[in-house]
Amino acid sequence: MSETKGTIAENKKASVSPSDDLPAVFNRDGDKHVLAETISRVEDIEHDLIKALEQLDLLSEIISKLTVAIKNVASQQSNTIQTTIDAKDLPPDFLNNFKANR
Repeated sequence: MSETKGTIAENKKASVSPSDDLPAVFNRDGDKHVLAETISRVEDIEHDLIKALEQLDLLSEIISKLTVAIKNVASQQSNTIQTTIDAKDLPPDFLNNFKANR
């Protein structure tokens, strides 16, 4: 018997080409084309998802700024209402003098 170098697994691994790593169904030309097309679609979807995430970041930033603006407006309205209530609590002569001086 002849002596072989290395183990059977090492010899088999050395003789396997990259396309042999794929299941047999992908070894035909048509299936390779389908696989390449699928990979292309996945890359397109990944690109679209990245764009969508960037848009979500922008929307989040806009919502945050709008929330701050709404709180500021609400605070100003609250101050205006409070000022109106305070003005009603002043003596009537003060209001008459204030209106006359305007």
